[in-house]
Amino acid sequence: MNIEVYLHGVPAGFKSLSKDSDKQYLEDFYGSNKINVNTGIVIEKRKKSIYYTFLRNNLIANDGRNGSYLGLTLRLDDMFCEDVEGIYTLLSTIFREYIIGSIIKDNKYLVTDFNEEKRKNIEEYIIKEIQEKFPRYLKAIDNSFSNQRGNVLNQNILEISNKSIISILKKNLIICLSEEYPTIDDKIKTIDRQLQISKSENIEISNKLKALQNQNNELEIRNNELRENNRRLQNQKNFQDNVHNIEQPIQEVADYLRERRITKEKGISIKQVFIIVIVILLGINVFMFCKFNKTLNEIKTNTTAPTEEINTNDRNSEEEVSKTIDTKLNQKDSISKNAKDTATNNNQNAKETKTK
Repeated sequence: MNIEVYLHGVPAGFKSLSKDSDKQYLEDFYGSNKINVNTGIVIEKRKKSIYYTFLRNNLIANDGRNGSYLGLTLRLDDMFCEDVEGIYTLLSTIFREYIIGSIIKDNKYLVTDFNEEKRKNIEEYIIKEIQEKFPRYLKAIDNSFSNQRGNVLNQNILEISNKSIISILKKNLIICLSEEYPTIDDKIKTIDRQLQISKSENIEISNKLKALQNQNNELEIRNNELRENNRRLQNQKNFQDNVHNIEQPIQEVADYLRERRITKEKGISIKQVFIIVIVILLGINVFMFCKFNKTLNEIKTNTTAPTEEINTNDRNSEEEVSKTIDTKLNQKDSISKNAKDTATNNNQNAKETKTK
């Protein structure tokens, strides 16, 4: 059984006490993102060896620079340890008893380089512990281990079993273990918080959409009111135009009746004139009555929110039309009465002539 123990880090620039064949591997921890917590262990298979590296990150170098680290690496050749938690506890204990206070203190390096004697003392202690406490957990690296390079997996060491860790190593994945990584409960709580935030955001968006919809509805109602007002105004204008259009024919009939004597001299009897006038006036009256009632019904039925100005205009228009109709009807009655009187006088004259 071959065991190697290395010290490496950045007390004042990168330093390491290790075999030359592993210097490049150890230097990769400098500025690496293999482990993104303050304290943890990185386990990795390389060729026929398993590397257990206990790390301490976010240290201050001896010259005061930030971003330093210190690593304690245990290398087992041709074998692996099934008791990963035991190895983690062993390296953590050595860190407390051999490194803190002599190499680092209060997260700052006390030295500018590592001491070989210190490394040997640590190595002897580890070998003694492994020989006494771990023999039954040491197994040979066989063909069940993959030779392909894998990805890094972060896991809370309190929530993973030794069996799961070995299964991950056999897939040649690099596993980083720390008590600082989120637990399953922490992850569930994080997901719940995210869901609550998403739910709140969805509610807020929904409320905004409802507010916009209400605004759109109000605008649509207002647009409908404006369209209805425009339609009523157009109907009013059409009504006034119709009244204006029939004034000319009525006036023409009145003029015609005033010239009835001329008509009589041309051979048309008073009775014929009377009948023509009555028919024309009745037709005009029926047309006016139907048109007026239709317009009034449309205004009463379709008006939902008429303004005071429109109501005033409608009443004025109705009064003007009523006055016009009353005037024309009075003219008709007067003309009819005159026609009847004339006809009566003619009949009496005719009787008197016949008597004579």
